[in-house]
This record gives sequence, C-alpha cells and structure tokens, in this order.
Amino acid sequence: MKVQDFFRHPAGMIATAIVATLLWGIAFPIIKLSYEALSIAPDEIFEQMVFAGYRFILAGLMIYLVMIVSGQSLKLKPGTLRTVILIGFVLTFLQYMAFYIGMSRSFGFMGAIIGGMISFFQLMLAHVWYRDDRLNWRSACGLMLGFCGLFILFADQQNGITFGLGEALLLASAFFCAVGNLLSRTAARQLTIFAINSHQMVMGGIGLTAIGSMQAGLFPFTFQWVTMWYLLLLAFVSAASFMLWNTLMKYNQVGRVSMFLFLIPLFGSGWSALLLHEVLHASALAAIILVSCGIILVNRKSRADSESKRSGEQVSG
Repeated sequence: MKVQDFFRHPAGMIATAIVATLLWGIAFPIIKLSYEALSIAPDEIFEQMVFAGYRFILAGLMIYLVMIVSGQSLKLKPGTLRTVILIGFVLTFLQYMAFYIGMSRSFGFMGAIIGGMISFFQLMLAHVWYRDDRLNWRSACGLMLGFCGLFILFADQQNGITFGLGEALLLASAFFCAVGNLLSRTAARQLTIFAINSHQMVMGGIGLTAIGSMQAGLFPFTFQWVTMWYLLLLAFVSAASFMLWNTLMKYNQVGRVSMFLFLIPLFGSGWSALLLHEVLHASALAAIILVSCGIILVNRKSRADSESKRSGEQVSG
C-alpha cells in the first residue's frame, strides 16, 4: 500500500485526524504543568516568552530534520524571505506570546475551548479577504453556535469562570492564528507547507526568545528530566501534528478533514480534566458541545464546494 493510499482511505484518514488532534489537545495541560514545574508565575511574562521560544525553535529544527531526510531543500526561494518573516511574526510570535501569557492566567479547558474559535475567526477573515469564500447560511449558523458557546461559558460566574485578561489573550491568540493561516495559504503558492512552517517556527521562536531574554535572561530555567520531557513533548506536538494534518489536507478534500477540528476542544478539555484535575461544569460542557458543533457546521462543505476548493489549511498546535 502506498503512503497516499493510507491517508486517503477513510480508516487511515480518521485515525490520522484523531492522532493529530489528540496531540494538539495535550498541549494545553502540558503548558500549565510546565509552568508549575519550572515555577513560572502568571506575571513572569518574559520567562513565558523564553519557554515558548524554546519550544518553537525545537519544533522548527525537528521539521528541518524531516526535510533533510526526505531530500527537501531548506533554502527559501528568492523574494520569499519577507513573507516568511511576516508569517513567523503573526503565526508564532504574536499568537504564542498571547497564548502562553493567556494560559498562565486561565484554565486549561478554557484554552482548548477558546482555541476552537480559530475556525470561526478564519471563516470571517476569509469572507473579507477572498471573493470566492463568502459566508453562507450554514457557516453563519455555525458562527452563532460557536459564539453562543463562549457566551454560556463566560456567563457562568458561580463556578469561578470569568472573562478576564487571560481569556482575552487566548481569544487574541486564536485571531492571530487565523490571520497567520490565511497568510500561509497565500504563501503556499510559492513555497511548500514544510518550508513555510519550519522557517516561520524558527524565526518566531527566535523572536520570542530574544524579547523574553531581555528581562529574564537567555537561560532562566533549571531543567530537570520531567521539565525537559515537557519541552520536548510540546515541540514534538507542534512538529508532528502539523505534518500529519497537512498530509491529510494534501490527499483529501478540505471539508472532509477540517470537520475533525471539533476534536481539539474535546481532547483539550479531556486532557485538562485528566492531567490538571480541572472540573468541567455544565457550562463548560455546553460550550464544548456548541463550539464543536459550530466547527463541524462551518467546515461541512457541499460536494461542489469540496471538489472545487483545495487549500493547505493549518491549525495552532
């Protein structure tokens, strides 16, 4: 069986999508556990930026290794450096600066649920940026479901759930991810997805490390085996989930694959409950269901749409 046959087969596609979203989901609690193990307080934003920078430099290097082994060139095409720098600034630097600071001030399951808003922000931005990607009744209903889920979640004052700085930063992170994904979609006309993501991860990671080290120093942490494992796991999650997901996008219709994005809030919340012992109250469960249903609805294309649109959509991980 050829590699592409596995990813095109329904069982192979479903299995790969589940593995990719499982990996993305575990990142939320692992970041929280890393903060605890490294004694990174919510107000130590420069230390958070350095730790995020380490992760994405390592993730980019992992993708470089795969490119070298598979015979792909690491060189950028002439005239594309500025584009990759812009993508790295938005998709890694801005997104993960907001994400890591937000995660230090919020619950793990909140990060997972709000992360589901990437699909909705991307849909709204695409409506403005592309003439052939307008909102329809199905996507409008999906948007309403997603935002209703957030409203129910943030309205739950009795269980200590509030909309504060952490949640605002997580929403900003989802927005930056959506912008970065659309920039990457445009850049994919000139560069491979591997080249775009490896370079932008390294560049964005260097930016995060450089800014954070101005106050925290370049090596502010004392790593033990467990904290080193956390860092390597987070880097692997970014590199592996990206490669699995974009391989699926290469061999399958976009609508068929994108529907599985609803698993990220489910898995992220489940991992947070399991590893962080967070309690998922009724409002959180309702938000997970509504956001997940909204993601399925906005990504469910008609047969004609699915056959006419193929693009390298990517997600935060």
